[in-house]
Amino acid sequence: MNELNLSFEGFDNERSLEDIVWTIEMSQGQFCLILAVCDSTKLRDNMAQKLQEVCPNIEEIVLKSSDILIHPQLKDINSQKHPSAIMVRGFESVTKIDRILTSLNQVREELWKSFKFPVILWINGEIAKKMIRLTPDIESWASITNFSSFSGKQIDYRPEMVDRFNQNQGSEDRDKLNNNNFLIELFSRFYVLQDLGKEIWFLGLY
Repeated sequence: MNELNLSFEGFDNERSLEDIVWTIEMSQGQFCLILAVCDSTKLRDNMAQKLQEVCPNIEEIVLKSSDILIHPQLKDINSQKHPSAIMVRGFESVTKIDRILTSLNQVREELWKSFKFPVILWINGEIAKKMIRLTPDIESWASITNFSSFSGKQIDYRPEMVDRFNQNQGSEDRDKLNNNNFLIELFSRFYVLQDLGKEIWFLGLY
């Protein structure tokens, strides 16, 4: 039996990106809020770059740590340009994140009336949870797209590795640690495989 490589990095991410592209195309002439949820900064940046390559008329706002409002920056772009969408990144770097989220919630009606294209917010899971708690109106209006950052690390399932695991049962120190690592990896892959067959609603938060 050969080593089995369970590589899920990027699993379904292309389809998630296609969903955003489709939403952008279908929402021209009307406002739409898209929450793009991804915990990996690298993956988030890669997906945002790919989105700009597919839809080159997307404008981008990168928030600074000192920012407390998004709306003025959105209005500036809306008044000066005619983008197909605006995407906002950098939420994880904002110091007063609660304030910037609540301020966005306060202008949601104005966004709906004034903007005729989608706005995409790239956020991580922690900020998504904050939005549910602080701005339930915004969250309920939004179209939510999740991106998976599962690492796809290899696990060695060769018979000799399984035999070593069995021989190390009850042993101490290093062998015991190796056994624990083997089990952790094995069960984590089992649950990932299990989840791939399910429809997960917004990070599994109900």
